[in-house]
Amino acid sequence: MREFVGMEIKNIPIINLRKEFEDYLGRFRQEAFRQAVFNCAVEPIRLKNFTWNGLPHDLLTTMLQRSVVGLECYLCAAVHFELSKSQRLTKESEDAIENPFSLARKAVVALYEKLPALIDPSLKLSQHKQQLYSSVKTFYKTVRNPIFHGGQVTLSTENYGRVVSAFELIAAVYDWIDTWYTAFPFGWPRELNGRTHQ
Repeated sequence: MREFVGMEIKNIPIINLRKEFEDYLGRFRQEAFRQAVFNCAVEPIRLKNFTWNGLPHDLLTTMLQRSVVGLECYLCAAVHFELSKSQRLTKESEDAIENPFSLARKAVVALYEKLPALIDPSLKLSQHKQQLYSSVKTFYKTVRNPIFHGGQVTLSTENYGRVVSAFELIAAVYDWIDTWYTAFPFGWPRELNGRTHQ
């Protein structure tokens, strides 16, 4: 019954998380993808990482969940990279990066305020753009937390537009990370997926 103990787990390469999100974002910006989602119970959707044969609302929920997990992991890796690069990575900061919720109870505060403040307090999302920070707080309360605790996206034309809006919000958060994350010295290579900096 406890055979899972000792299962080997390794980190997903950070660039793969970003590429997956950028692929999803590019698809959501195409009208043809909307039609494919509404018809995916009849005709499977082929994504870069998997082929979807299930129901549309489950696909939207899965894509959102994977994108949020990817963003949160990417943010942690960015903080780790910047602290390592500046030779300020300590045991305490490494522990905080490994478990951001040790910094604050609320995910938004832990991830977008306390974690980047380990590098510099001026990097907090609320310092960068208060309106974006407010939108992220609302997103976590109304979307992220529910879909991580048994909720799922419902399918309707109006709700599909809201899912697209959520992906644009996640893109804006990646844009904020790009203002201080220097692993890609020439910026994130958006020309690979057609996304332009907004």
